[in-house]
Amino acid sequence: NRIGYVFFEISWTAEVVITIVFWAILVVVDFEKAGDYDIEVLLFMGETHLIPITLLGIEFSQNRMRFTKSHVIFTSIPPSLYTIVSIVASLVFNIQAYPILTWKDYKSAIFGFIIVALFAGGFYSGFLIGEWKQRRRERRTARYYSL
Repeated sequence: NRIGYVFFEISWTAEVVITIVFWAILVVVDFEKAGDYDIEVLLFMGETHLIPITLLGIEFSQNRMRFTKSHVIFTSIPPSLYTIVSIVASLVFNIQAYPILTWKDYKSAIFGFIIVALFAGGFYSGFLIGEWKQRRRERRTARYYSL
């Protein structure tokens, strides 16, 4: 059961970050280069970044999971591995996942720091939502038994 919680925490945190980064940064860059993409490609990219967070939001609203602060270490493993792979791919093989992540200048370091902060914020958002759901559930239960 705890493994399911950890995987949900990782999924939620990653999707919050992916969705924010995609919509706040990458779409803006893509729309600036609109000649490179047609509208169907941009819509497809939008759908692939909206559907997962929407489904996780629905799941989170229906389950009784609460984020555990001690699990934050587990949610930091995937972005850490991704960062290491991204740095090696960029510096050794000259392959960038995103044009902004060259890892050859300060912009990449700033972007990396922003991603780490977003992961912390994504986990904390899940923690706050879980706490809010618990308080709401306790109030409803107290109201039910006070009748």
